[in-house]
Amino acid sequence: MTKAFKYQSKKRKHSRSEESKRASKESLENEAKGVKTGPGKEKDEVALTELNMCAILSHKGDHQGALKHVRSSIEKLEKDLAQLKIRIEMGDSDTELIDETKEKQSLLAIAYYNQGCQ
Repeated sequence: MTKAFKYQSKKRKHSRSEESKRASKESLENEAKGVKTGPGKEKDEVALTELNMCAILSHKGDHQGALKHVRSSIEKLEKDLAQLKIRIEMGDSDTELIDETKEKQSLLAIAYYNQGCQ
């Protein structure tokens, strides 16, 4: 492999990483404002976007920034799960609600793992 090829490959990886970071940041800002950014995309995906930002920043070596995003994700997920628990306790236990609860529990486990890695 030539030096030029290695440099171009590294440059492409860096630009893709920057594009991902920029897109995730834009998505996070839009979701925080309540703006839908795609078909069916809801504000509830803020926690997932925060987790994605954590992964991107961690990969780039910005562990403090990653920690900030993962903590924000944990806070959002815990709040969402508390609200879902109240709804379930009140008797609203349809399949969609239970699936949403399981999904958020899985994301919370991932968030705690990511927090530990930082």
